[in-house]
Amino acid sequence: MKIDIKTDEGKRIFFWFPTRLLLNRLTAWIAVTFINKENKDSGNPKLTVRQFMPLVKEIHRQRRRRDEKWVLVDVKSASGEKVRIIL
Repeated sequence: MKIDIKTDEGKRIFFWFPTRLLLNRLTAWIAVTFINKENKDSGNPKLTVRQFMPLVKEIHRQRRRRDEKWVLVDVKSASGEKVRIIL
């Protein structure tokens, strides 16, 4: 995952995180815990890590197979700042 921020003054902030580091069993467990905590009052059934892991595995498989960049966020503000997040 790459996060690229360009300010209107010309400064650039760039972060690079390995996708496997961000999408693994631990982060899936954290995401499921947060989702279940937020949806506690809505009456939806609880999500388990076992149900969530196929999504994580499919994201990894599609990234390997297609070999293309997925742009998650590409925003430009009125003041000239740009934010781009690529998976």
